[in-house]
Amino acid sequence: MSSQSSIKTYIKQENLFRDEGMLSKSQQEFSKMILSKYRLEKEHDHSYEIADGDCSAETNCILPYGVCLTKSECLCLPDYSNVYIKGKSLKEIKCSYKKKKMIIAALLELFLPLSLGHFYVLEVRLGLIKLGYNLFVYSLCCILFIKSDDVKKSSLIICLILSCLIPIWNVVDMFLFFTGYYKDGYGVSLN
Repeated sequence: MSSQSSIKTYIKQENLFRDEGMLSKSQQEFSKMILSKYRLEKEHDHSYEIADGDCSAETNCILPYGVCLTKSECLCLPDYSNVYIKGKSLKEIKCSYKKKKMIIAALLELFLPLSLGHFYVLEVRLGLIKLGYNLFVYSLCCILFIKSDDVKKSSLIICLILSCLIPIWNVVDMFLFFTGYYKDGYGVSLN
């Protein structure tokens, strides 16, 4: 279905809701503002997502998460996404998943270098790998420096090299968060 016909259908649906008193005046004004912004930004490929399925402004495509375009399309607002979580029997509200912020994830990686950025975006596997590596290297270095009299200099050099990789990994992760390379644990792009 084309974007233009979806917008026309949405306007008809909004008029029907307004006539039947189903939308409050503030909801009507807000949805009009969102629709006009969507029309302008859609041409420039901004972060709007459309969730398919039954769409009702009263039950499953509600403000502030999304706005019904048609009876089968819910337009997610830029901070929200449509996520289906396996194994959860939650009432389905379209576009109700709040996207994680890439700036927060990058700053967590910069200032708290224990893979907290990965845990924040629910990338637990990668977070555990990075945390395990950090703990292993720090533990190894502590043990080697405590027993430095009995240990060869080559072991200390290896420990130094391994510990220098940690800040490099943090800077690379921070860069990847800022460029939008990483997605969160549900595969949703970061905001």
